[in-house]
Parts: sequence; C-alpha cells; structure tokens
Amino acid sequence: TNGRMPDGNVAFALRALPCGFVAFDSSSGFGDWKRGAKALVKYQEESAAQCCRFVNSEHFYTPKQLAILLRALQPNDCKARQTFFLEVRRCRRRAQLPWEDTPLAQLFATADDFAALKLKAVGARVRQRLYERGMSLADAFMAFDHNRDGVLSGAELYGGLKWLGVPLTPEEVRDVITFVDHDANGFIQQAELLDAFGVSSSYLLTDETSSTTLPSPTLRVEHAQAAALRPAALPRPPAS
Repeated sequence: TNGRMPDGNVAFALRALPCGFVAFDSSSGFGDWKRGAKALVKYQEESAAQCCRFVNSEHFYTPKQLAILLRALQPNDCKARQTFFLEVRRCRRRAQLPWEDTPLAQLFATADDFAALKLKAVGARVRQRLYERGMSLADAFMAFDHNRDGVLSGAELYGGLKWLGVPLTPEEVRDVITFVDHDANGFIQQAELLDAFGVSSSYLLTDETSSTTLPSPTLRVEHAQAAALRPAALPRPPAS
C-alpha cells in the first residue's frame, strides 16, 4: 500500500539503462511484490528494458532481446515502428546507421512473433533439405538463380524452394520476401538469404536452436536445376 494512495498497490523502481537496467532505488513494497511473482517480474523487466533501448534509438539486439521487443511492439504495425524509431533517432546526436544492416530490419518487417516463428520453421526445413543434398546455402542461391543475374526474384525463390522440397504457397513466399528483402527492392541478394536462413543468423536462431554445420559450397552441375515459377499471386519486381 502506498502512503499517497491508501487503496493502491503500485510499486516503482528507478533503473539505469546503461547499467544493465539495474534498480537504483524503489518505493516501499517493491521488493515484496517482486519476490511474489519472480518469473513474471523477470519477463516484464526484460520487456521494459528492450522497449527503453528501442526508444533510446539503439540498433543491436540479441535474438532473445529482439523476440521480446517484437512481442511488446506487435500491436503496432511495422511501418509505425519504423517511422517512430527514425523520427526519434533524427532528434538525437546519434550515428545515423543504416538500419537495414541491423536486427531492426527484422523488427520493421515482421508483424508479430508468430510470423517470425513461421519463418524460423521455414529456415529449419531449408537447412535440413540442403543437408540431405550435401549443399550449402550458397549452393542453393546459385541453383535458385535461374537467369544468373546474381539476385533472386519471387518466381525464382518460389521455384527454388519447390525444387528443394520445401514447397510454400505464394502468400508464404511473399512473407519470406518481405522479411528477407531488407532494401525492399523486390529481389533477394545472396547476403540477405544467408542472413535469414544461415545457421549463424543473428535474427532467427535462439540459443536452443540446433547449429548443425552445413557443408561448404560445392556446387555441381546437377545442383543447378531449379526453375523459376511465377504464380499469379506473386508480386512482380519493380520496373527498372
């Protein structure tokens, strides 16, 4: 019970973000309440810490931190998150880093944690199929790149995944493209594919995820058999 609010049971703590979100001081009853709901309080503390870091215009998050932040921000659409972050950062004396090259790219392209979980599952299936074929992700990119232009279109990704044995619907392929295509140009570069589906991806893998090592790139002629397929539901890349 707070002296200023006789019927209230709210407790507060003063925390320092640069010091690991440690509590410097707290109101009466805060410690008792914290001990009574330890697991819940720990998650709330972590969620609050990541939200404060986001407001503080920080760019880099571990996979666990990014998942917690995504869950906290999922009531807001992706565009609103991006607009808020960039507008706040513009007011600060901070290096204007290209957010496309940071974990924030995933936060601005993933509607909710369920969408991230779906893509994580796709990545696991892709890696398993590649392992069975003795291929690396670099091999897969070369095999999917039907016209050999160094990037993957939606049709090439759709056809390549079907050839690999990971058939997705056109809608699911669109979701993958939205998540992976950091610069939103309608094409997937090799680095973007490796970043999203690679075993060392900092965005999709958690500590519990298997880190099976895939073979090094050993592309052979028979690997390059994936054909581009374009269902009507797939978006066409922007005209040059």
